[in-house]
Amino acid sequence: MENSFKLVIILFLGVFQIALAQNTISGTIRDANGPLPGANVIEVGTNNGVSTDFDGNFEISVSDGANLEISYTGYFTQTIEVGSQSSFDILMEEDTEQLDEVVVTSLGFTEKRDKLGSTYSVVSTGAVQRSGEATFANALSAKAAGLSVTRSSGDPGAGSRIRIRGANTILGSSEPLIIVDGSPLNSSITKIVNGGSSNSGAVNFGSRLNDINPADIASVQVLKGASAAALWGSRAANGVIVITTKEGQSGKAKITFSTTYSFDEISERIPRQNVWGQGQNGIYSPTKAESWGDYIPDRAGGADAVNTSGGFFTSQNGNVYYPIITKNSRETYIEENFNAAFQTGTFIQNDLNISGGNNKNAYFFSLTN
Repeated sequence: MENSFKLVIILFLGVFQIALAQNTISGTIRDANGPLPGANVIEVGTNNGVSTDFDGNFEISVSDGANLEISYTGYFTQTIEVGSQSSFDILMEEDTEQLDEVVVTSLGFTEKRDKLGSTYSVVSTGAVQRSGEATFANALSAKAAGLSVTRSSGDPGAGSRIRIRGANTILGSSEPLIIVDGSPLNSSITKIVNGGSSNSGAVNFGSRLNDINPADIASVQVLKGASAAALWGSRAANGVIVITTKEGQSGKAKITFSTTYSFDEISERIPRQNVWGQGQNGIYSPTKAESWGDYIPDRAGGADAVNTSGGFFTSQNGNVYYPIITKNSRETYIEENFNAAFQTGTFIQNDLNISGGNNKNAYFFSLTN
């Protein structure tokens, strides 16, 4: 009986010493952009390990003198000595050579880029969202090699002309094919009216590409090559821009709100002549659009002679304007009119995203104002 009691005491002390030798370690694993969920934390030389939670936090019990191995896909593996420290803030460094870039093919499958043999460019969605552009098409400018985006006009909502590695035709369209979540999108920006080509023969109706909110974009790929665009045939002769929008993911509801505030100014003020007045052949004429009228410095100066017995025009501010008989004033109002039309533009956009789901269903809701 006495020997049995001694044996129980010895076993209890051994278990107590093992318990004392265990240290609880906690910390956060992150990179330059934020926490890394799912990172592996393993005690070196054992099977003892945990993974970080959604916020990049972990907690693990290790023995005295243990070393921890930290690993995460696409990042360099780190080994740290625990010592007497109980809390860690671990910054991971990205290993760019470890990751193979994955792209979406025309059939909707994902494939490693180096196996396709086609000309691919992947546009950073973060760069698109940070561009501050009011439209998605303009936000693509200078974001991929060989991709050229030019504004067709300054009208609100006007479309932009997109070219991939230059134009392929003189008379036909050089616009690339736009694919949004597997469906072709009509990106035409003009329509000829009155059956002819004149100074006012084309009207800009905008582009449906501008209906896409940059904050809803998950990935953008620009491709040009027969093998990459085989599914779309001749429509892909000018290249293809494949756009994939965001979708809900399993997990708790996530709410994201962002505000974009940007300014828009003209890049260069074009010099304008202020010597010749409105008209033709050196004669002032208020009914002519050309500026080949009278020589402004030769005018008499003072107020213009007007016809007050005929028709007149009343502006919104109440000023009354009569037809000019003789042009006397040397004022051109060029700078005033220019500044009124080309003021500094401001753009404010608010984006609200709500997403979440479970193993069976997922949802993604977005609102832009």
